[in-house]
Amino acid sequence: MRHYKKIFVSVFVLMSILFFACPKKVVPPKVEQPQEVVPEQPKVEEEPSIRGEEFQSVPELKNIYFEFDKFNLTEEAKSILQKNAEFLLANPQYEVLVEGHCCECGSNEYNLALGQKRASTVRDYYISLGVP
Repeated sequence: MRHYKKIFVSVFVLMSILFFACPKKVVPPKVEQPQEVVPEQPKVEEEPSIRGEEFQSVPELKNIYFEFDKFNLTEEAKSILQKNAEFLLANPQYEVLVEGHCCECGSNEYNLALGQKRASTVRDYYISLGVP
């Protein structure tokens, strides 16, 4: 029996050491973040557009395409723009929205500049053809 008592005491001491040796989880106290108060922006009523509606595609007007990394008009593009100009001059009720697009190969700044140059080239060509 003495032998069991030694084993029991040894196991008890060992378990006590293990129990107190294990690190306890320390839960950090919750710190409440101050909420940022954003003042409400006054509502601005949008004025109706002068045009009244958004632009819509007109099948008679054709798109043109530029060569890679270029903003000059090809002969094919000039031919298409001349036909478009004839249609616009014959139908003055239409307004044209000229946009210049490009691929995403370059930086944003470069692509925006190239698109602007392309749109300006088309606008200038239309003006040279008498399109108001």
